[in-house]
This record gives sequence, C-alpha cells and structure tokens, in this order.
Amino acid sequence: MPCPSCGGNSRKPIAPGYWECMTVIDDPAIVKSAWDVADPWRAATFPKRPCGHRYREGPSVPSEPCRCGIYSIGRCGRCNDPFCGNHGHIYEGTFHCNGCARELFQADQERKHEVEEKEKREAKSVRDKLERSFSEAVRRAVKAMEKSGHPPERLVVMGQIQTPGTGGPGGGRPGKQWLEIVKEMGLGWYLGRFVWAASEDGEAMSARLVLAGNGRLLEGSGLFGRWDKAEDGFHLRVRPGWFFPSLKKPVLAVKTDEFEIARCGDKSIKDLTAGLLEIAAGESSVSRWNCGPDNPSAGIL
Repeated sequence: MPCPSCGGNSRKPIAPGYWECMTVIDDPAIVKSAWDVADPWRAATFPKRPCGHRYREGPSVPSEPCRCGIYSIGRCGRCNDPFCGNHGHIYEGTFHCNGCARELFQADQERKHEVEEKEKREAKSVRDKLERSFSEAVRRAVKAMEKSGHPPERLVVMGQIQTPGTGGPGGGRPGKQWLEIVKEMGLGWYLGRFVWAASEDGEAMSARLVLAGNGRLLEGSGLFGRWDKAEDGFHLRVRPGWFFPSLKKPVLAVKTDEFEIARCGDKSIKDLTAGLLEIAAGESSVSRWNCGPDNPSAGIL
C-alpha cells in the first residue's frame, strides 16, 4: 500500500500492521519558490527529508509488547528482547534493538580501526627498512667512489645575477646576466638521471642525482654547457650543473636541499637502492659530463 501522504513505497514497520513512510521528499518545512521549481539545478538540490508519515495497513496482530508498550515486530538478535520499530531496526541483515545495534556498530568500527592501524604499522615497518637500506647503499656508494679513482668535483649552489640596462641616446647599454657561486656544498660525483613513479596513478618524475662525499644525495639544479658545431647544426653538450665561464675549474651546480626519498614510492626506493649498490660494487658506470647526442648519459637506472 502506498503512503497516503506522499504516495511513496519506501517504509519500515513500527508495530504489526503499522508503518512509517521512509520515502525521501522535498522538505515541506521550507517554502519552495517558483525559481526552485523552474531551475533544474535548484530543483535537484532542494533540501529533502524522509516523509515520516505513519499509517496502518491490515489488521493489528497482538504480539509481545516492546518496553515502550507498543506491540513488537520482532526480537533482538542479540539480547532476544521484543522491540517495536521505534526501538529496533535491521542491522547487517538481522533485527536488533537500537542499543545492541549501536554496540555492534561501534565494535565493527573498532575492528576496522584496528585493521587500518595494523596495516599502517606494517607499511611503516616496511618503509623504515627500505629507508635504512637506502641510507646504507648511499654510504657504500660513497666509499666505492672514494676508492674508484674517479675524482670528485666541486659542488656549489649557483645564483643568477642581473644588472639593469642604462638608457640614453641610441638605446643605451643593455643589462647583463651571469652566474656566481653563492654556496659551497663540498665535493661529489654526478651519478646520472633517475626516473621514478611519483604517485599511484603512474605519474613519472625524474631527477639528475649527485652523490656528495659527506653521504648526501643531491639534485642537479640546472643545465649549463657549451654549444658544439655538428654536421646537422649545433648541439648543446651539457650535464646538470656544468658551468664554464669565469671559473678556473668546472663545478657541479646542485640544489641546497637533500634529495627527498619521501617523493618516491617503495618500489622506486628499491630501484634507487639497487642502482646505488651496483655503483658500490663497480657494476654500473658513473655518467660523464659530455652528455650530448653522440654520448648519452647512462644514468644509474
């Protein structure tokens, strides 16, 4: 039997032969304007609530009374006491009184929380182990590079300086730009380009990595180099941070902050650790500065 008030068919039993309509309708307590009716978006987002109309259908069959005195519609599957629809409902496919249903829900939530916390602890344990392995791989790679005969290079942070132009007859003189060293970062070796998945959806990111002698892993901060003439034009022979003008000796330009392995997933840390261990074992060559079309950088991965 449809609800006499709204015509809906969604309902729940309150007592034998007595029902409450649960059909969702526009809230009658809020006045609906002509705009609310005419505009599709406003009509779709108008506040709603269950109808709540109670009505009788069929004869009332006497049953054990609920604690409130209304005839019951069933017994709680946990405490076995009789309850009406006001004080009981279906939870996980079984009729329960409100109190037992609330306790069962809380117990389910606690179990889910415990499972989530266990998964977090396990994931953290795995991550900590990976990061320890990574740190050990960096240490071993530094030791291997120190013994390899591959000379370390000067690591610096570069800053760009620009002077303003001067106005005057004929346009004046244009401004000048150059680079200067703003911070020394010790000595180290350029390892190569590392590519990893930055997120679960497979977004690819990369960094040109530099191994510092003090055990830090840094990133090259830019590409500087020289143009070489070839048959098909000019090619930029570069590597990260290679800087020539006005310096007696080449340097590697790096970023100030250490490479953040937090940006890498577990698989990426495994790959990076494996690459560092290959360098430590002498199984992987360190990239040279001349990384042009005729001499591509091998990288570590």
